[in-house]
Amino acid sequence: MATDENTPRMEPGETLWRRFLALPGLDEFPVLDEPGDLTRAGIETMVASQHGSAREMRSSGQLRFTGDAVPGHRADLDAVAHLSSAWQKSVTATGAALEGIKSIRGKLPAEVVLRTRLVLSASPARGSVVFLVEPKQLPMEEVEPGGNRAITPEIAKRPLADLASESLVELLAATHDTPDLTDELVTRLRDLGPRVGSAVGGLARAIEESGITLDVAWREPTRPTRRAIVKPFEAKYLAEVVEGRGLNAMEETLTGQLATISNRQQWALQVGDRLLFLDMGDLGGDELTKWNVDDLVEVTALTTTQERPDGRVSRRYTMMSIRAAQGTPTVLNDEA
Repeated sequence: MATDENTPRMEPGETLWRRFLALPGLDEFPVLDEPGDLTRAGIETMVASQHGSAREMRSSGQLRFTGDAVPGHRADLDAVAHLSSAWQKSVTATGAALEGIKSIRGKLPAEVVLRTRLVLSASPARGSVVFLVEPKQLPMEEVEPGGNRAITPEIAKRPLADLASESLVELLAATHDTPDLTDELVTRLRDLGPRVGSAVGGLARAIEESGITLDVAWREPTRPTRRAIVKPFEAKYLAEVVEGRGLNAMEETLTGQLATISNRQQWALQVGDRLLFLDMGDLGGDELTKWNVDDLVEVTALTTTQERPDGRVSRRYTMMSIRAAQGTPTVLNDEA
């Protein structure tokens, strides 16, 4: 078949890929696992050629709900809403941890919430329900704040929504019942702190209780697609790891007046205007004889958080030690 020498030839995929990797400011991809990454790379190559950077493009994610609990492309609205809310909370908590905010107490800075906020559009797919999500904030507001481009591509800032989503997806991908991967999972969660542990534990329980398989993907310009699939039985295992290893807990010092002392029930501690109930934990029975009601004491407690189905957060306190108070009563900030 004759061809016109002036007709442009379509470059083979490998050649296009090499041109893409040669562009300045682009991170080199590892081995591609997603068929669509090569097509996406071609589009990003054209955008980068015209604008100098592919980062003007928005990142995008996909939450795909499948399994026996999703017949056709229908799913229980409450379950999907709970899963979506749990995903957003997990992304925000992970973003906060990457910014150094790991405590389970206190309200997150508005800036962190804004930078990790996702927006949603939904579309059906055979045998599943698919939510397409993307960061609410434009990427260049973080990549080039005030229009100031980084001196070198290597120090260009990545949007927090990308960092958090990638971290969370990679964490979920490590959810498998094998010793090596369990140790890796525990290490990652411990590094991210109890706020992330609590959020991920809530996400895992939401998946388990709904019976829905969560297939999540995140696509960031110039980087490969990250994907994780978590089935209900895997989510159950993840929640057990979080709770069993205390990854949703942190030590706190609580100062207040003893309101109840018991060898059968929880102790009650009046902290400011709050009455907290504490499990004795491993404290010996001799502690019963040391203290009296109304004593001002300082308690080191392990505080565990858990999100309820209605979205409220409950806290459980387990005493680790108790001593006479040296300071003023604790002021609690439970905003999360």
